[in-house]
Amino acid sequence: MKLNIDDGFRFGLGLFETILVLDNKAVLLKEHLHRLQESMSYFKIQKHIDEDAFLEFLEKDQKEGKSVLKATVTTENFLLERKDYLYKKEDYQEGFSLKKSFILRNETSPFTYHKTLNYGDNILEKRKAALSNFNEPYFINTKGFFTEGATTNLFFMRDNKIFTPPADSGLLKGILRDWVIDHYRVEEKNIFQYDYHKYDEIFLTNSLLGIMPVKSIDGHTLSSMEKSFSLHQEYESFLDTL
Repeated sequence: MKLNIDDGFRFGLGLFETILVLDNKAVLLKEHLHRLQESMSYFKIQKHIDEDAFLEFLEKDQKEGKSVLKATVTTENFLLERKDYLYKKEDYQEGFSLKKSFILRNETSPFTYHKTLNYGDNILEKRKAALSNFNEPYFINTKGFFTEGATTNLFFMRDNKIFTPPADSGLLKGILRDWVIDHYRVEEKNIFQYDYHKYDEIFLTNSLLGIMPVKSIDGHTLSSMEKSFSLHQEYESFLDTL
């Protein structure tokens, strides 16, 4: 497929969505498409993209089990790609390790609130994490509050209550973040960067991970992953109903 060089490629003024595919069914496709269309409207990308484009692509490239569908949209381009799913059951049993990035999340930037191709901070920090043997970097904002992981949203648990940073703290509202908020009682709350020790558990969400328990943050081992793993299992049960 021939690509046209436009502002999406020159300046990152484009968008993408990463969608879990389960037995050739795109999970929460309508929600992904709605977010994509809202961002297209914000960035004035005037292109018609509907659900049929995704369904037709999957029909031509069928695969069993879990895989990944990535959509990239710029002013002059629309690209769909199929990728392998890499996470394993053992990842959820072991849990992820987190470490603070020294890059601050800019809560005043519109790029923070949309899934754009201007994604360099996230990718570079994710690669540094792999080299340092931890799973996910997280960002604080200019006021010192938690925002999000490089590719995930953050949830904190204490006394069986779930908390998550508010969207205006500087984060992308993930599809799975919204799913958790819709299915459980969640309080949006600013959490100071050094207050993680006040919480019993932390878990991460994104469309591919689903719900991932966290075992440690900045070298501090959390007291439990039990409830987070239970939530992971509940989400997997939801996938089984699709």
